[in-house]
Amino acid sequence: MRIFYFSPEMEKPSGGVQVLFNHVRLLNKHNFDAQIIYPHKKPQTPFQDNTVPSTRLKNITPQKGDHFVIPEGFIVPQLMSLPFEKHIFFQSILYIFENSHDKDFRKKISPENTFCCSKMIQETLRDKLSLNPSLIPNSLNNTLFSPNEEKTDTLVYMPRKNPFYVKTALGLFTNAYPEYANLEFFPIVDMTQDEVATHFARAKVFLYTSLFEGFGLPPLEAMLSNTLVVGSHAFGGREYVNNDNGFWTELGDVVTQAEYLKKAFDLWKYDTPAREKMQKAGRLAAAKYKEKIQENALLAYWNKRK
Repeated sequence: MRIFYFSPEMEKPSGGVQVLFNHVRLLNKHNFDAQIIYPHKKPQTPFQDNTVPSTRLKNITPQKGDHFVIPEGFIVPQLMSLPFEKHIFFQSILYIFENSHDKDFRKKISPENTFCCSKMIQETLRDKLSLNPSLIPNSLNNTLFSPNEEKTDTLVYMPRKNPFYVKTALGLFTNAYPEYANLEFFPIVDMTQDEVATHFARAKVFLYTSLFEGFGLPPLEAMLSNTLVVGSHAFGGREYVNNDNGFWTELGDVVTQAEYLKKAFDLWKYDTPAREKMQKAGRLAAAKYKEKIQENALLAYWNKRK
């Protein structure tokens, strides 16, 4: 049995592609014949794991028993017509109904030949599309992201997660609370996991303004780094967000986020016990996403196909 994971040719770091690579790495660890498949050529990028086997689509000659995994953003007729047993990996639900996608994809796969990374996606696919996806949860890199108390007066954010919301929340924060106007506001843009981990390790607060995510790993990576999180659950994060592990607002509520940014920095300044309690709750939430849990779910899915 051979397993091929189709991957787009990304020239910049991508969390979704990182998950594809992680699946293939774990499968090879357990002696599965698994590879990343590119449509054209392998990008020369520093963020990808070069130890993970990969090749071009045109180099593959289909054989009986082959399995082909298609990310939900690429359910196009060209891939759905390939002579492999096909599976769809859903890391989001936002791209399923793209105009270029195969409108009849559900007729071309078994409902069981689907898997996803979050409870929200699993419930949606079951309830709305009559699919029966397995849940293969995401995992955190506990080596890169780890508790750190050596913090600087820094707030980190991800500009691509609704930049106008970021700008507004930070503008309201610094104007309403000028005592915090001289903090460092650092954007996390096009970085490797190592680089992201470095900046989470030094930051006191992470502002998370995404409105919709299939899961949402960055808040958990921040929690694992003892960085306080201000933001919203973005739907996918509802499975780990609670009142104890962060300052959570309604979606897009930049006014409350500005107020919570002050509360978060006040905890660092004045209230060590309350801060440590929130940090501990964050680490407990992150602890549920160990790689071993992902690994076991992944092996359970593919062992059924042997």
